[in-house]
Amino acid sequence: MQTYFAIMRRGFVALLDFRGRAPRRHFWPFALTWVFVMIVSSQLLMRLLMSRGHFGVGASVRDVPLPPGSGGGSVEFDLPTAGDMARIMTGFFYGTVIAAAIFILLVAAITVRRLHDSGRTGAWALPPLVFLASGFAMMASFFTGGSPPMALFPLIFLNNLVYLLCLGYLIYLLCKPSDPDANRFGRPELADL
Repeated sequence: MQTYFAIMRRGFVALLDFRGRAPRRHFWPFALTWVFVMIVSSQLLMRLLMSRGHFGVGASVRDVPLPPGSGGGSVEFDLPTAGDMARIMTGFFYGTVIAAAIFILLVAAITVRRLHDSGRTGAWALPPLVFLASGFAMMASFFTGGSPPMALFPLIFLNNLVYLLCLGYLIYLLCKPSDPDANRFGRPELADL
């Protein structure tokens, strides 16, 4: 556990350092911790937005006649309206954009250093960012009011598919072993070879 906290501390100290190398043993604990934090944060944000106290939406039971033979009584459901759901999803969308920006800021430098460690330039981290940003920009049109431009849906789908392919390839590159020798980005940390 002491090693984990040392890796996290080292990641924060070098948060803006894009030079040098970062071995796998430094990259993965730091990056996966932030992936976990972002997943939990998005779940908490959605729960907050869906809670009755925040937007006044949620199902509640009231008087609705029950079918004959069920013992009588009545039940009514107060379900969210389309406007309520649009408000919820808009809040979730913008919360997700902010969370993604924070995540990118937290892992950008260590991702570049990890790519350097296997002899690659940090530019390999850019393609997923381009498709992520364009996806967010296209999705924003769904939350600007009015009827959503459904003609954009196939383009958003294709953009997201290319984003996932780029992200998958970046993860593949991040999993590659360290360059055993010194490369143009510096010397390796011997414990990671």
